[in-house]
Amino acid sequence: MIIPAKKLLIVTLRDRETQVLRRLGELGVVQLRKLTDEDASKFREMEVEKLRELEKIYHKFIELCRMLTGSLFEEGEERKLYEEYTRLKNRLDDFLIKQSILKKRKAVVEALLRMGEKQLPELGNFGEIFSIIGILPRKRLQDLERFLANKPFAMKYAEFSTDQVLVHLIGLLDLRDDLEKVLVQLEFENVKLPENLPKDCHEALLILDEELSRVTDEIDSVKKALEDMKKRLTGFVTEEGVELERLRKLYEDVVRLQRTLSPHIAKPMEKMELDEKTVRNLINRFHREYNSIRRRIHELEWEQKKLEKLNSILKKLKEVTDELPETGDFETISAFTGILDGKDALKRFTQFISGKSVAVQKFDLEGESTFLYIICFKDQSREIKIQLASLGFKEVEGLSKLPRKVDEALKYIAMKLEEIRIERERVEAKLENLKREFASKAGAILSYLEVHLKIGEALMGTLKSETMRVIQGWVLADQVEELKLELERLRRRIGGALF
Repeated sequence: MIIPAKKLLIVTLRDRETQVLRRLGELGVVQLRKLTDEDASKFREMEVEKLRELEKIYHKFIELCRMLTGSLFEEGEERKLYEEYTRLKNRLDDFLIKQSILKKRKAVVEALLRMGEKQLPELGNFGEIFSIIGILPRKRLQDLERFLANKPFAMKYAEFSTDQVLVHLIGLLDLRDDLEKVLVQLEFENVKLPENLPKDCHEALLILDEELSRVTDEIDSVKKALEDMKKRLTGFVTEEGVELERLRKLYEDVVRLQRTLSPHIAKPMEKMELDEKTVRNLINRFHREYNSIRRRIHELEWEQKKLEKLNSILKKLKEVTDELPETGDFETISAFTGILDGKDALKRFTQFISGKSVAVQKFDLEGESTFLYIICFKDQSREIKIQLASLGFKEVEGLSKLPRKVDEALKYIAMKLEEIRIERERVEAKLENLKREFASKAGAILSYLEVHLKIGEALMGTLKSETMRVIQGWVLADQVEELKLELERLRRRIGGALF
């Protein structure tokens, strides 16, 4: 059965399009059509693609004028427009470069975590030892392993991408030049991380995620500004979905926050007047505050784990001594402490020092970890430390900051753990307050985004200019007269901004 229908064509102001579209839905207008090229040609002042090409040529021409003459020969609005366009394009390029750098740094930290590192490695030269990290083509890994075989180097690696690995190398400073010559041939790309990044890998990831989110928002903002500028040049153009994509991103952000902060929201709990800017600001604030709180909780957890590990070590030491071991470099000897994981690693180290003038005290910890107190001649220390590094030896931090008496050190740690407990309760209470605030607003935000996403989807394929919107759809033939009356009422209500 064929149902007779009439095509509807409406022109309205851009700031009235949402109101008009809502009313059209209520009046039963269906199948908002994507305008064909034939339809669109009636409203375009010129062909969009040709204009874009002209825009690119003009942009290059202005750049040449600036480079070759130091100024533009043309004055007026057109010059200002393209100068602003150039400024925005350069700003976008800068942000895209920054985004690429941040993504690479994030991938490096993730690879270090896969490598088993909890802390960012110290890089550079340290006395007679050096430490570097870098990216190596996976196909070159065996060549590097062959070069390092039977040489005093320690190497760890993990996947960086499908065809690359991240490599951490530790070795004697005397051999660094020889190694770097080989690394150049193997297409090794040296990597440096900013000094202001937190040493804890998880904390560093949080910082990088925050910065990446901020830069991505800046990119979206500049892209929108460029898109708005194009509207001033192109007359009526087809809706490309830029705003819709932005709304979808906001919606995804809210859903992620909802899963984290308030997973059981059913309906709006707080009536709010919202627009896209308010929604974006709210989402950014919730993200920022949540990440800040989580980072602080992670800091406290990390500090607590370090203190608990020290506490466990001290309790073991208390069984055999009243004082903490003294560490450092002395006139002819070097003394240091640390933890070695795994019985196999301990066995290999014991075999390595067999026959050498090295004194080692061992204290078994939880699992297969062993606390080592090592005393050796200073001229042996670099060789021993290289071997230990290759076995995953980790120096114990914090012993030198504790009171020398074991009992006093245990009391000090207990006091610090209590301070951490109190601080964590305060921070977790702050997180609960944030969850409650989010719960009161999340329903309204989701409702706003869902409605405007539907409106945005309906507007896909329509035409727009800087100030106007062209909407096309179908209405049942027997409802045409009623629709005319309703649209006339709507036209009067919105000040005549409807054709």
